[in-house]
Amino acid sequence: MIKMQNRPDHRSNVFISKKMSYCLRHNPDKYGLKLDEFTYGNLITTAQLCGIHLVAVKSDKEGMQAEDLLHVCQVNVIKRIYLMPEYSNPTGKVISPTRRKQLADIIEKQSLIAIEDDYLSFLSRKNPAHPLKMMQLVLLLYL
Repeated sequence: MIKMQNRPDHRSNVFISKKMSYCLRHNPDKYGLKLDEFTYGNLITTAQLCGIHLVAVKSDKEGMQAEDLLHVCQVNVIKRIYLMPEYSNPTGKVISPTRRKQLADIIEKQSLIAIEDDYLSFLSRKNPAHPLKMMQLVLLLYL
């Protein structure tokens, strides 16, 4: 358990799955987390409560921008990335197959640990069978 000093304990107000909690808390100081500039609010809250450094990656109408992800990888050492490729919360964006391939290539080349949160995929009709996990990334945690 990470000890929080001089902060109220709000952990009981945040719901997050055990799997996601483990993913976030495994070496938080070493890895931090890259994520879309608009992403799941409870993830941000949980990461902040755990002292995890967050780095936003710019997005456009197709979701996370591959060019900005590459730039972020070049300027910091954070090795984990959180993605919601299907019906991203809160924007509802769906990452196109072309963009997914671009992101997957960067994730692979930069040896990132990808956390793909696919819990809202049932809401999307655009890419129902194209999660990043289908691209056979070596370091991918599919939730």
